[in-house]
Amino acid sequence: MDGPVETWTRWAQPAAAPPSIATSAVAAPDPRFDFPEPLLAALRSRQCVLYAGAGLAATAGLPVWRQFAEQLVQSAERAELIKRADVEFYESALRDRKADYVVDEIVGHIPNDFLLTFLRGLFLGMRDVPEVYRDLSALPFAAVLTTNFDNFAERAFGYAPEKVRSLRDTELMRTALTRSESFLLHLYGTLDRPETVLVSPAQFDEAVSSNLQFRELVESLFLSKTILFAGCSLEGIETYLRGLRFHGRSNTRHFAIAGVLGTSWEAMGGVLERRHGIQVIPYEEGSADGLRAAIRFLRVACGIDDAGPVEHPTRAAASSTSPLTRVILDNIGPFDKLDCTLKPDLNVFLGNNGVGKSTILRAIAVALAGRAAEPYAGRLVRTTR
Repeated sequence: MDGPVETWTRWAQPAAAPPSIATSAVAAPDPRFDFPEPLLAALRSRQCVLYAGAGLAATAGLPVWRQFAEQLVQSAERAELIKRADVEFYESALRDRKADYVVDEIVGHIPNDFLLTFLRGLFLGMRDVPEVYRDLSALPFAAVLTTNFDNFAERAFGYAPEKVRSLRDTELMRTALTRSESFLLHLYGTLDRPETVLVSPAQFDEAVSSNLQFRELVESLFLSKTILFAGCSLEGIETYLRGLRFHGRSNTRHFAIAGVLGTSWEAMGGVLERRHGIQVIPYEEGSADGLRAAIRFLRVACGIDDAGPVEHPTRAAASSTSPLTRVILDNIGPFDKLDCTLKPDLNVFLGNNGVGKSTILRAIAVALAGRAAEPYAGRLVRTTR
């Protein structure tokens, strides 16, 4: 997150069909960007997850984190919920780049109804889907995570309401991952589900710390998928990942298309590389054209032209799922060794009670769930012979 809450817009209409992208000629290779082959390979194989930051929505004129904090202070003052002396203190803190602290303080002292009304009033009405989202929707992401409250992702990618998730929907997301089904996760909730809305850093940290299943889900994503951060600050990425308290560094490579200034960003880039395996692909901070150029060239590098978007997992889940063709069990349950070839249509396991039929099914489920099923995997392994 580019700050815990980056940008919002009101959900005023149902998700629309993704807009056409046949609007301009294919861009020529851009010498400013060098997208590594592992990123391109992950995209082509539908093994990449998009993390959409505030920089994407800002190209449509929506406020980023500090701008939101400033407007929240002004609105709370007009409603006489905070005193003038407090306003001066908050304004000083904002000048010191302490927007997190300011929002934490204000959210803790204003009624929730006022906050929701403020959010809806600030982001009332629809906006056109930004060009960067239209270009991103041409890429076959396995899932989309966002810290924003806008509905650009569902409109661009064509996510139906039943595919939109919050932190409260961990089990549904886990099931989707095991079935290779795509979903959209609004990390800070959505305005059409007020009970899911999180605004301040403290609220998000508390929600994450009390949700072990969610932390395990995100860690599983980092272990099994390539994450592409787009439109996020490097500090925001580090803060977000540190709050999840991962047990170790992922061996999977991840990438961040991030706005930077000068060369001072390289230190933070090194931290992200060492701790989380994230390679930074920089563009000039504050340059919407730089971000749009990066996203457009990524699309070109993947071999996608302006004839239209590729088939996305939300539109063709079945075509992106490979059938299970073989199961090998070694020292699992009653089996010393089992090598079973599966047919593509129907497979039937017959046998008396206790011979291992259910063990085979449990082993398949654990293998498909990956790291998320680690607490249960030990129950299947034989400890004695």
